[in-house]
Amino acid sequence: MTIHLQAARKTQRRSGRGAVNVFATEVDALHDELRSRGVAIVHPPGDRPYGMRDFEIYNLDGNRLTFGMGIGGSD
Repeated sequence: MTIHLQAARKTQRRSGRGAVNVFATEVDALHDELRSRGVAIVHPPGDRPYGMRDFEIYNLDGNRLTFGMGIGGSD
């Protein structure tokens, strides 16, 4: 998987307005690793009504990062 992000200073956008959704295969393991490294978890892992198991953090600039995987046959 490759994710490309562009710095806000190059897009004339203010920091803290972005959002990224990352699809992963082991959401709970990723959550545990990030938490053990001191990342503040905004919403812990949970099964959502939209067919995803996901969790959410904010980076140091205030941008939302959601890590999730499909559940119940949904990807």
